[in-house]
Amino acid sequence: MSRNNYGLDLSAGPGKHVAVAAQNSIDFGELRSLRAPLASGTLVLAAVCRFGSRDAGPMERSVLPLLADGERARLGSLRNPGARARYLASRLLVKTVCGTLDELPARSIETAHAPDGSLLVGGTLVPYNAGIAHTAGAAALVLSASPSIGIDIEKIRKPPLGVAQKYFSAAEYRSLVRSRGAATRFFRLWTLKESLAKLMGMGLVESLRRYEFSISGDALSCGEVGGAALQSVRFESRLAGRHVLAVAIGAPAANLVLVRPVRCVDLLRRADSR
Repeated sequence: MSRNNYGLDLSAGPGKHVAVAAQNSIDFGELRSLRAPLASGTLVLAAVCRFGSRDAGPMERSVLPLLADGERARLGSLRNPGARARYLASRLLVKTVCGTLDELPARSIETAHAPDGSLLVGGTLVPYNAGIAHTAGAAALVLSASPSIGIDIEKIRKPPLGVAQKYFSAAEYRSLVRSRGAATRFFRLWTLKESLAKLMGMGLVESLRRYEFSISGDALSCGEVGGAALQSVRFESRLAGRHVLAVAIGAPAANLVLVRPVRCVDLLRRADSR
């Protein structure tokens, strides 16, 4: 079997596309070294920010001055404290990562949403494709200068088996109920399907029902249920503490690098220093 350094099976051919979890990860302080390969399109970058209930107050005070008018308007429409915290954490992550990459002030990076709901990032030196996802206690970002991308993150909790039985394929559901780690397996499947939906611009229900994933350890395969294999998409699935992260990349040869998860309080210090 022919594999590159990231575990991509290059001999899969017209069968099922196979990948394993990315082994390449870096500390936040190494971000600047990735600016050139990221700009060239040969690299995709993912980052995760963790936060807790105690971080809500500091984020309200410190992230608000970094927001553009449109971002403040969006925040103002959110009344639920959890939704506000997730929004602030995700914007802090985008602004700090992009500002660090381009050596720009965090406040100069702006986010907005296209009519189709996809994330737009402005103020960077490189026009990035970007995606964000958030869940209880974590936000995630993926950046690419060329390939299309999708990302999702979920906190591991009691799996809704009724949802799996309704929307997952028969093979996926069987693997789930037979698994000792059903919760982790459910959210690996769920995040993979949602990252694919975001990459392809389709609805989540269509992704849930149309495609199925097979997971064996770190190895992943994906194909249409009862039909053709999905080709030319690379998937990565990682555990990040009590969270599961999935990334879909529309260029199998592109390498993924994951920034090791960082606390939002550390991002605040970095944003303030910029």
